[in-house]
Amino acid sequence: MNLRLQLIPQSSPVELSKLADNLSPSSQNIPRIDQILEKINNGQASSLSPVDCFWCVRDKIAWDNQRSPQEATKLSSSQQLWIAATQNKLLKYYLLRGYLRFYLENQPFASSLKQTFYNFKNALPKNDSTAVLIEALSLIPIQGIYPIVYNSAQVQWGKQEISEFILEHTGLVVIDLSQFIIEVASFFSIESQNARIKSDSDNTSMSRWLVKCLNQETDIISKQSKAVETILNEVRKEDGGQYPEFVEWLKQNYQKGDRVKHLSEKARHKLRDWVGAVNFADFEKLVDIILYGEFADGKLVINTNKFISKGNSNRKLKSRKDFWSNYSDRFEDIRIFIPELSREKISNVLYNGVTIIQPDETGLITEICIFDFNKLIVAEFFRGKGKDSEMRLFRDEERTRQILFNSPTLSVKDIRDLGGEEKYHTGDWQKECERVLAEYGIYPNDDLNEFTFSGGDKRPYNRDNGILSKATKAFANPKVILKKSPNK
Repeated sequence: MNLRLQLIPQSSPVELSKLADNLSPSSQNIPRIDQILEKINNGQASSLSPVDCFWCVRDKIAWDNQRSPQEATKLSSSQQLWIAATQNKLLKYYLLRGYLRFYLENQPFASSLKQTFYNFKNALPKNDSTAVLIEALSLIPIQGIYPIVYNSAQVQWGKQEISEFILEHTGLVVIDLSQFIIEVASFFSIESQNARIKSDSDNTSMSRWLVKCLNQETDIISKQSKAVETILNEVRKEDGGQYPEFVEWLKQNYQKGDRVKHLSEKARHKLRDWVGAVNFADFEKLVDIILYGEFADGKLVINTNKFISKGNSNRKLKSRKDFWSNYSDRFEDIRIFIPELSREKISNVLYNGVTIIQPDETGLITEICIFDFNKLIVAEFFRGKGKDSEMRLFRDEERTRQILFNSPTLSVKDIRDLGGEEKYHTGDWQKECERVLAEYGIYPNDDLNEFTFSGGDKRPYNRDNGILSKATKAFANPKVILKKSPNK
């Protein structure tokens, strides 16, 4: 009986495999591998029939055994099949499926085909990662899914894309990806150690890939939250700003969402530190741009030799950056307003978005940063007239918060009209401000015992007494030294 090829489901290799398995060789006209190789040599690789593709992989072991002394012939023929697979989708399917089933399911597969897999890899275009991913999958029994995670990061694939790839290229081969997001978190934690020396585009790609993987994990409680906890505990908070999309995802899903309840207390604390450090970094960067920023070849460069004596207002601005650095972990949210003239210079270099501020009736042009400390909202005006710019403190009121953080446009006057407690950067304003914040339960970063005061000047600090003068430093950490009296 001849096999009626028109009845074979061309788009379903799985169905073809089942059909071929149910037909004995004696009941159909099965091609010989020599004939298939001849077709390939004649440039007909793309026109191989479905039976050709299936049979040459299935029968390759027997064909090789008949030529046991002829190693070169076996390898050469296998090389031909792999190269032909780059032109024939169905042949590629059966070869890759057989290759993986050997490593993952201990199924028979010709040794010569295993040895010549590199020919398939070398014949693919450089941007085709098929062979690399198949190779990573084949390493699961030895190395687990780490190689898959590594390679998926390169091609920006999550668990869903990998599953679709496996189904498309190998049909029935099943891979356990249940621990995929856990491995992703471990891999990301290791890679983050190089975040500061990598390009912004590399870090952005890593951030997007991580978010994709997290979003594809449906087990929120035991898998996604565990992955988030691993990253928070193992990645430095100072490096968080290198991954903007991931930090925004954390803010939306864990800081503002209800998933934070699945994190340990330690991880919740780390989350606050992470978000605070990223938000403060934008304030710090904004100050540095104003004080030291200049452009070279169209790019912003921070030149710390440029500054410094442009007058009292700049020194005041730097002292504010120094002051708030003591609270860098405490910034739960931040909103930055800049004048239109600063848009080109500032807007593309900050993690958080910026809003254009409208000038007040006097024409005052200023940058304004709004800090949310949960119990208190602080508005820092970068420039002002007569009083070296102001600071306003707003109690935790939802209406005020909604206006300051959600209104699409605001003017300087709009913010001032909200009232708040006015403070000015004069005299010992740092000591006064630290005590006011403490009244609201807002303290500097944990374990801080020296308060950065201004211009690198540090003062002893403790939560009970606040910023101490240098003369009282001995009492901040008293040490008693007893000396013996000399013998008389």
